[in-house]
Amino acid sequence: MESVIEAMKTENKKLREQIKLARLPHMVAQVSELRSKNLAIREKRFILEEKLKDLDIRKKECDNLQEEKKRLETETRQLLARITAQKRARAKVDDLLPTGRNFDVNGVTNTTPEEDQKATGIVSPDILVEEVHQEDDTDCDESV
Repeated sequence: MESVIEAMKTENKKLREQIKLARLPHMVAQVSELRSKNLAIREKRFILEEKLKDLDIRKKECDNLQEEKKRLETETRQLLARITAQKRARAKVDDLLPTGRNFDVNGVTNTTPEEDQKATGIVSPDILVEEVHQEDDTDCDESV
């Protein structure tokens, strides 16, 4: 595109020189013809320069869109990696949880400590605390 513009500029210069030479009275018709050609070339050159500017702007926009696409692809990969890691962690936690216990969304059991003990065979800290308090009450009764 730029080479075409340069070629038009050189042709325009040649036509100007011919116009200068053609100013002799017997070449008046040729002068007007050369001037009209010169004007047509200027118009074409102007149009091509405008198209070139427009193409440059579009190229910059395209480059910006490519950068945005790369950024979004990277962000998507990171989010997918986080989701996968969370799924793995959740699966690990699910594997570690004793069976027979019902958990709600926040990880809180929906069963009583006694039901948990029956299902898992593990004594809940709540039951142990109750037993200790009961033992403390019996000690107080004996000393009185």
